[in-house]
Amino acid sequence: MNGNAQPGPQPGPQQQQQQQGEPSRDQVLSAYALMARMCFEMVIRLLCMVFGEFWQPKDADERKIVVDAIISYLDSIVAPILSPLQNLWLAIAGYSLPRLPATFQKIFAWIKSRKEKKKQGGGRDPKGPAIPVDAEVTQQPEKETPSAEAPGAEFFPG
Repeated sequence: MNGNAQPGPQPGPQQQQQQQGEPSRDQVLSAYALMARMCFEMVIRLLCMVFGEFWQPKDADERKIVVDAIISYLDSIVAPILSPLQNLWLAIAGYSLPRLPATFQKIFAWIKSRKEKKKQGGGRDPKGPAIPVDAEVTQQPEKETPSAEAPGAEFFPG
């Protein structure tokens, strides 16, 4: 072998990315598709919550057109791929968002009912029942106190 050996074929940009631990083009597009679907669902849920169910897509094709447009947008700006934790938080937000108005209504209704009960005197007194002012006060017998020498002796006779 002489020193004039020709180098082998140079790896393409996609192969270089894979060698460096970066995701392949298919992995990036798959991640963008997931992000686009999550984004679409969250926005549509919010719009349905605020304006009504007529914001739901009429059919699967209408939904696909919008999701594909979001994928193209994410790809064109080379958006960073979300981490699994970010995906989790987006999923939780998407799940809980439509339930927030009903939750707040229940919380406010509960607070209002508690205030009304207290105004009517029907609220629970944490100190126990009230003693009438003119009731006769009697002295109760004192309880025996355990000796300081043997803590817990009242539980273990002898």
